[in-house]
Amino acid sequence: MKPARTSRVKTTAEQAEDRLVFDRPFELQHYDLTQHAWLDSEHIHANINKAISTGGQSPNASAHASRYIFRIRYHAALDDVRANPQRYRIRYGGEYYELADYDDYNERRTIIKLTASKIRTGTIALISESTTEDEIGQQIKTETTLDLPCIEYETTQDERADAYQIDLMLAHRLRIFRAEYSGERRVMYDGKRYRIGSVRYVGDCVDLYLGERIGDLNA
Repeated sequence: MKPARTSRVKTTAEQAEDRLVFDRPFELQHYDLTQHAWLDSEHIHANINKAISTGGQSPNASAHASRYIFRIRYHAALDDVRANPQRYRIRYGGEYYELADYDDYNERRTIIKLTASKIRTGTIALISESTTEDEIGQQIKTETTLDLPCIEYETTQDERADAYQIDLMLAHRLRIFRAEYSGERRVMYDGKRYRIGSVRYVGDCVDLYLGERIGDLNA
């Protein structure tokens, strides 16, 4: 006589997952480097809870007013999100959130937890210069611009002090994708022209530190 088959007792985590209600819609967006634009990738329903705010505690989080935890059911498309988190973001409630963490508990591929931080978005215009000669051999400078989506972070006291050492009055720290940056030294942002004082590469992205020369301000 075969012994009676007993069902496996669910763990506390699995019992908690069974109680989740996925009733909040959001859009998962991905960045297209050829179009220089964020595009809707998927419309997903999630279980959403607000996480602890990290505003002002670190340079990477200083512009974030709030963080949310988006719990969603696993599907194969999320593998690319895990591999390339900077290429994805969330649009929820009319606001944008960048991914801070991807958590697949025990690698079970059942419920995925995306922790995302609210961001301040904008558009930066990179300014490129080229020089040509006119009919009498005079050098003529021509400027071209490339408009790109960006994230703006608040600047820290240490960053402002570092900029002052290179005679720059720091105004903004903006993040774009590094594949779109070709060493430009000037930009337009929020209706104003700035110098790029320094750059810092962060994974697939680059942070541009914008400001005005102190000597120019004094003049």
